[in-house]
Amino acid sequence: MLIHPKIETRGRTRGRPGERAFTLAEVILAMGIGGVVFVTLYLGLARGFNSVESANLQLRATQILSETIEVSRVATWTQVTNGFLPQTFTAFEVPGTNGSGAGTVFRGTVTVGNVTGVSAAYANTMRRITVGLTWVNGGITNQDTMQSLVSYYGMQNYLN
Repeated sequence: MLIHPKIETRGRTRGRPGERAFTLAEVILAMGIGGVVFVTLYLGLARGFNSVESANLQLRATQILSETIEVSRVATWTQVTNGFLPQTFTAFEVPGTNGSGAGTVFRGTVTVGNVTGVSAAYANTMRRITVGLTWVNGGITNQDTMQSLVSYYGMQNYLN
């Protein structure tokens, strides 16, 4: 003997099993909401991955700029003033590679110029090093620069 508990339903009348279903309007509305949620989730994930990639490339650019500035700081005064520092250079997203499968290519420039805004006594013993870097990410060209001052009586005299 089977005992079926009495279940009350409110708002809908109980019908036979073949008559209980969602209407076409309810199904279309649910599919529309599901589609919007899916597209929004996909776009959010894609945007997140693009943001992470941009941050990684910006970090690599800062690393390249810092590395180049540090090389100029330990160069002798003669090297700084006589063209030891390359005017242009190329670096890659993956350090230590020659470009094959190395990801984004960073193109840099190094400019050695006179320092302005200091007294005449120091003007001939100081140089401004400007390192510029450009790279393309997602079809957008990005740029960054870093500057430093190098002195005739600077740190390079204490390294040898």
